[in-house]
Amino acid sequence: MKTEYDVIVLGAGAAGMTAASVAAAEGLSVILIEKSQFVGGTTAVSGGMVWIPANSKMAQAGMPDTNEEARLYLKHTVRDRFSENLRFVFLASGNKAITYLEERTSVRLRPVKVYPDYYPDLPGATTGGRVLEPVPFDGRVLGEHFQLLRWPLLEFMLFGGMMVDRADIPHFRKVGRSLRSTAHVARLLARYSKERVFAKRGTTLYLGNALAGQLLYSLLILKVELCLNTAVSGLIYDGVTVSGVSITNNAERRDVRAKRGVVLATGGFSHRPEMRVKYLPKLAGMLSAACPSDTGDGIQLATRVGAKVRDLNSDNAFWVPVSRFKRDDGSEGIFPHTVTDRAKPGVIAVNRSGLRFTN
Repeated sequence: MKTEYDVIVLGAGAAGMTAASVAAAEGLSVILIEKSQFVGGTTAVSGGMVWIPANSKMAQAGMPDTNEEARLYLKHTVRDRFSENLRFVFLASGNKAITYLEERTSVRLRPVKVYPDYYPDLPGATTGGRVLEPVPFDGRVLGEHFQLLRWPLLEFMLFGGMMVDRADIPHFRKVGRSLRSTAHVARLLARYSKERVFAKRGTTLYLGNALAGQLLYSLLILKVELCLNTAVSGLIYDGVTVSGVSITNNAERRDVRAKRGVVLATGGFSHRPEMRVKYLPKLAGMLSAACPSDTGDGIQLATRVGAKVRDLNSDNAFWVPVSRFKRDDGSEGIFPHTVTDRAKPGVIAVNRSGLRFTN
């Protein structure tokens, strides 16, 4: 590790890895610092999708859209709780950002044609295409670095480590009843068996794990220096400018300087109880499917040098019903109901007492 870089990025989730990749693609020297032993953050256990209205991939798929329609939709969903200037910049820059990433990094996305906006009945909504998901990624290209990638949720995999594409789910449901589906699943299982010779889990990655894998590959290609298992104790701040960070690695404390800037991309505060109590409604409780290292470190670093956080951030969260359970090994599992079960028409969810708590 050097003592000075052009850019220092804190946090190795999608945001941090993207920031580091872009800085490196522009020819800057970059170090990416992550406090855990893995890269990927919550992205690695999520759907890994982004919402980009009027993206060029929609048009290529025959699904026309305009920024005007998206602005109308946001007007009815976000309303007055968002900066109009930031909204304009987002709509004007979203497709450019996707194009840049696909040209300068290893990120590859595709439109989800049957993924409607969350409020499909509101003006300006679409039935699909605005959501982009990562294309499947072969983790074997990461070589020995594959082990640095955070695992998906165990409950989102089959046979202890096999990820499944959204399009494969119907085939698994028809095994034994459809010759075509049975043959398709047999091919998937054969591929998975070969992959387990190489790694402790399947290396064909989908959704958020695929995006995290793509970004990790970008870091390696672009020569970004990765510094894992490293805690940041503070920002180097002279009252005007942040010029670096103080880190602790293997009980050794040192300062690292940034000539161009420090990017804070450490995620939210899902697993810091006192911040949840302070910033989220009481009904939020303490459960979260975010990765365990999501403890608000970057927010705390920023507030120490004068940054402000709104008193209530109920709008700045992704609300989803989850189930809490014990795994066979005794560990606690948190299962987010986000994909195949909750989306079915007519489904309601009840607790063990038979009381409905969400539709």
